[in-house]
Amino acid sequence: MRSFIRFIVDHMLISVIAAVAVIAIGISSIPLLKISDLPTVEMPSLVVTLTLPGASPAEIQNRVIFEIEDELQSLGDIDEFETDIFKSFAIIRIKFFYGVDINDKYLEVSSKLNKLQDELPSDLESSIEKQSPSDLLVPFVFALVGPDLTYVQRLNWSNQFKLSLRRNEFLQQIEVVKSDREAVVWLDMDRMRQYGISIDSVSQAIVSENRFLPVGTMEFGDQAVTIIPPGSSYHRIADVAATPLLTGGGKSIKLADIATVEEVYKPDPVLHRLDGQPATLITAKTRDDANVLAVREQIDVLLDQFRKQLPAGVELHLLYNVEEGVRRNITGLLWNVVQGIGILCVVLLFSVGYRSTFAIGIMLPFSLMLSLVWLSLTDFGLQQMSVAGFIIALGLIVDNGIVVTENAFKLSHYRGFNNRDAAVEGTGSVISPLISSTLTTALAFLPVFLLTSKTGLFMRSLSVTIWLCLGASLFIAVTVTTLSVSRFGTVNRLWLFPELPTRNGFFKRLNRMRKMPTPPSFLNALIPFRDIHFITALQAAIRHWWALLLLVLGLFVLAGWCVQQVPQIVFPDSDDPFFHHQY
Repeated sequence: MRSFIRFIVDHMLISVIAAVAVIAIGISSIPLLKISDLPTVEMPSLVVTLTLPGASPAEIQNRVIFEIEDELQSLGDIDEFETDIFKSFAIIRIKFFYGVDINDKYLEVSSKLNKLQDELPSDLESSIEKQSPSDLLVPFVFALVGPDLTYVQRLNWSNQFKLSLRRNEFLQQIEVVKSDREAVVWLDMDRMRQYGISIDSVSQAIVSENRFLPVGTMEFGDQAVTIIPPGSSYHRIADVAATPLLTGGGKSIKLADIATVEEVYKPDPVLHRLDGQPATLITAKTRDDANVLAVREQIDVLLDQFRKQLPAGVELHLLYNVEEGVRRNITGLLWNVVQGIGILCVVLLFSVGYRSTFAIGIMLPFSLMLSLVWLSLTDFGLQQMSVAGFIIALGLIVDNGIVVTENAFKLSHYRGFNNRDAAVEGTGSVISPLISSTLTTALAFLPVFLLTSKTGLFMRSLSVTIWLCLGASLFIAVTVTTLSVSRFGTVNRLWLFPELPTRNGFFKRLNRMRKMPTPPSFLNALIPFRDIHFITALQAAIRHWWALLLLVLGLFVLAGWCVQQVPQIVFPDSDDPFFHHQY
């Protein structure tokens, strides 16, 4: 390790170029980061929804649930299995142990349900969904306001804007918030009697045509895949009108021959208004690997282009976007870094001198940039939890630099080492303690990383960010800080002006005054306290060890009582400018 340190010190040009490269790569890696509001967490659980129209809970349990539970119980890595049965439908929740590939389990559950197709009721419908907290978040909400437009006209313009948003590859699940569409079938009873068709037969034909019915199953070992033909359900009103019916004489006719089919909209259960004007909302989610800052810029371009197509009096607004909160978090992080550097420099200036302050202070920007480079190689990205990790790590980053500079100061001040030798020997002699202290600090955040609850998975990026900062701090302390100490040393004197010619007696007196002392160190003021009061107290504690033990036990009991008084909340109140109303 000393050979590596000597290389860093002796080849200053290479070291400086490498340090500048770290800053440059760190800045250039920011656009490559996945930047979002919250971390993406995929829970190891699946939800199976089963629908059997008109069936009672007992019928669903006997005909459906018992069969499915027997088949699904053979799944491996199940942590919890829960079934809720209601009238006409049931929900099965399967939670797996953390670490399983949920995509594989999704395929396995789907395969087992496909194998049971012949044993389950023919009119049973099922769906399987993966759970992720990020699915509940809507990063972008748009509002199309048109006081002179009808409800259907606003929907048409909203759908056109939806198609425009789909051109952005990082947007997904773009939806127009609207009431449900309905197809109303007006039956002609005279024609029905003429063809010998009953109302029940019409109802059964519509139900059977509007289902995703499998036409077969392909088995691959212990897995089965259901084959569903395209066009096996209604997509347009014309599909409803084309529903085939059998007459009493065995001939085939269409539903349109005996009925009139119309498309209607349900009355809005919620009236959307913006500034008192009727509006239609459009929501859009982002991909897991999206950079919301870049997505917002692309959305602004799409908005400008689409607004030019709108008729007079119609407006399109970006009602809510998560980018503002994300940008606020990043700005807050940068401001905290600036504050941290300022406070750190002031404190260190009065404790270790300006030269050591410089060597320690430059650790913060270099360590943070290197951490960003490493963070860009992970799937966590920059979001609220990782920003919190950076803020927590601000106070931990400089510890390694303080150890390096203080050890070099002792060798230079007390043992007469020159700057180069003091830097090499000072860093080389403490490299093992530096690694040990960094590892022990990192291990303190391991329990948070190992939590498998929803909260634990959500906070996992916090631990990873702190680990990256600690690793970067150790590397920067051994390289950049050591190089700075070797070049500038730890002598805390300021030169007011260059050395003057000594032929003049006045200049000789000025030369003796040209070095100005740096601000006094308060650590030196603590030396009498260390040598007198602290050592006396330490010796007394050793002599009366039993009293010290009782004091520690008393403090432990007091801490346990104080923990019970602390409010238990998962997350603090959010200042985001939105609210949720449930009714």
